[in-house]
Amino acid sequence: GATVDPRHPRVVVFATGKAGWASVCRLISATHLAGERGSPICSVELLAAHARGLVLLLGPDSDVGRALGRRRPDLAAAALGHWGSALRAATGEPADLALEVVCHHGPGDLARAARMLGYAHEVGIPAVLTNAVRCADRGDGPTLDVLDAARRLVPLDRRHVDRVNAEAYLKSGQEMTRIAAAVAGAAGLGERAGRELVAATRRL
Repeated sequence: GATVDPRHPRVVVFATGKAGWASVCRLISATHLAGERGSPICSVELLAAHARGLVLLLGPDSDVGRALGRRRPDLAAAALGHWGSALRAATGEPADLALEVVCHHGPGDLARAARMLGYAHEVGIPAVLTNAVRCADRGDGPTLDVLDAARRLVPLDRRHVDRVNAEAYLKSGQEMTRIAAAVAGAAGLGERAGRELVAATRRL
């Protein structure tokens, strides 16, 4: 994940092959050189300049995802257009973008994931399913709380806990297939869309 601007929308950068890995390394260096010490912040333009061989996953915490979470497809379209034009200007090639669908079964998660998948179908952009994994096992939730508090240098307290449940663990293929079916159903797209979501994820 990369923080993209001072409002902290995030994207996932996925390297495809050696060229993509080289781009990730250059992007990390450029981001640290551009930001303040200890607070690296990447711009859309900086990311676009190092995007060769990368797929950018715009998830629920991206500018596109946040706009869809607020039920503002107009803002999502503007953000998506900005990404597309910045990447094309930097690489001279069509943008390699996908929407990242995540459902941790927290409050409103299924509806937000369904809006992401529905929007991907509407605009013809690939969608992939991830679990935004933060731990290997469901039982590791308390460890995440301690790490989050330590990272922020704050007391371990409910006010400082990011997670609402322990669902951000490394799920099995079967579990992810069930989530895909639930999201596709909530989006009104049917079983086939759930299978296509899993297939697209496996391809990437």
